Amino acid sequence: MNIEKNEVTAFIGPSGCGKSTFLRTLNRMNDLIDNVKIEGTVEVDGEDIYKNSDDNYYAHRLFKVNHTVIDMEEELLAIVDNGGRIQNIMIDHPVYGEIQTLLKLTCRRDVRHFLEQAASSDFRPLSELTNGVHYHLVEADSQQDLDYIEEALDNLGFLVKD
Repeated sequence: MNIEKNEVTAFIGPSGCGKSTFLRTLNRMNDLIDNVKIEGTVEVDGEDIYKNSDDNYYAHRLFKVNHTVIDMEEELLAIVDNGGRIQNIMIDHPVYGEIQTLLKLTCRRDVRHFLEQAASSDFRPLSELTNGVHYHLVEADSQQDLDYIEEALDNLGFLVKD
């Protein structure tokens, strides 16, 4: 399946046919669900995103945050400046269910580019649908980096603790 950059793609099908499972497989949200087993390979841009060797292990954590659109840059920079790579943004809407999009922001340059694209378009953040509450799946080299990110988001007042 080929999906080009900046292309809008919809997965349509009946309830229970695997639409959300497929998306969670691509953005590694399945890592956070107990008893999910991935067999075989899942390649994105020719790279097996589930390759799990000692030299290619990355830690992942799902962060639930809440802030206004004005605070978006500060939130994203707090993540990348502490060693995180932002994989996606996801909301859990009471009517529409789970809505997510890939971000793949790995550094300040990516954040700046993303914000420039948003400013030059009719951008409306997904989190507007949930009063600022949203999730990011973040990848880092270690659990310690994820702890630093969690602390930074908490210090900014963005982290939602359930």
